[in-house]
Amino acid sequence: MYLTLIPIAAIIFIFKGNVQAQEFIKETSSNKSYKLDLVSDAPIYLGCEKFNSEFEIRECLSENVTNHFNQNFDFDLLKNLKTKRRAVSIRFSINENGDIDSERSPYSSEEIEKEALRVINEIPKMSPGKRNGKPVSVKYGVLIYYSSEGKIEIKSRSAAY
Repeated sequence: MYLTLIPIAAIIFIFKGNVQAQEFIKETSSNKSYKLDLVSDAPIYLGCEKFNSEFEIRECLSENVTNHFNQNFDFDLLKNLKTKRRAVSIRFSINENGDIDSERSPYSSEEIEKEALRVINEIPKMSPGKRNGKPVSVKYGVLIYYSSEGKIEIKSRSAAY
């Protein structure tokens, strides 16, 4: 009877070790980006380091990214679009070094894509987000809503992709 338990115990041990190894690989993968709500410390936008609470730092990040797009994005491009789609989603990551990495997003046109990349590349370097005390890449995005009447609304948020 004990002899039949040995192979079963060996299989369980190997399987458990394999699962733990896979989790370790996932956790230490350098190209993984996390949603903002999965990091303990949000990236810190230039000027937001004065805040002490994580809530204030996240609010400051959102406010500054939104303001950056408000001040730098050429909204006339949206007014000239001949599409029924009334929202543009712009995605990027704040990497482990605090640099901005642009990502492909479903833009409405090539002009919008070029403009989005231009504005993303002008976002200043930040202090990186952290997970378990280590710098990680954090997904982020901006949604631009616009109407045929020319009304524009911008929301920055943790990218859910």
